[in-house]
Amino acid sequence: WKYMDLWWKVLELQKRTPLPLSNRTSMFMGQLEWVVPCHPFNLKMYEAAYQQALDAIQGRVINPPERFRLMNLWFFPSHLQKLASWLENEHSVKIARNLWYDHWGKYEDVVLDHNDPLGSLATKYMHWPVLYMSRGSLEERVSAVLEDIEEYKIDGAIYPASATCHNAYSVRTLKDKLREHDIPVLVVDCENWDPTYVTAEIVKDKLEGFIETLENTLSIQIK
Repeated sequence: WKYMDLWWKVLELQKRTPLPLSNRTSMFMGQLEWVVPCHPFNLKMYEAAYQQALDAIQGRVINPPERFRLMNLWFFPSHLQKLASWLENEHSVKIARNLWYDHWGKYEDVVLDHNDPLGSLATKYMHWPVLYMSRGSLEERVSAVLEDIEEYKIDGAIYPASATCHNAYSVRTLKDKLREHDIPVLVVDCENWDPTYVTAEIVKDKLEGFIETLENTLSIQIK
């Protein structure tokens, strides 16, 4: 219960501007949930992340400036995750949402009962981001993502399109729907486990081109 409570608190703080957590920290939280869910180490990590976010908001640590904030529609392959730090450090671009790591649905729907541990566990996993983003109609998922975009003030989205993961292709329809709503989306063709499929330099070039697109979009909106 405390574990999930920290999740919700951190997600709420991530709505702040500038984003209080680093790109890699928010990704790491989701990866821990995948690999060792509910492990005592996770609780310590989440407590530290929550405190880190509070320190950034309250000015006790330096919080880097923020130009744009993105939503990640899939997973950064492990060999490309360092680019999340590069985006932040070199371009002041923050990743506010990692859908398949931290989209648990609505807080009021994930009701955990101390008196019903097995039922609570089932509820948790029905809302686990991987399942939550896979079930239901496309319209329901699009609606939930658009709501996130508004709440987290998202400027654009990245879709790391894995060539060998069948589930990744389900995101393509979501990507198309976001573009219909004028949300800029960058598609990065990659492979989860093969670093030779695409180099980090090629992905960097694509990301820099996407940042230019966001700059142009912002200048048009201002005019």
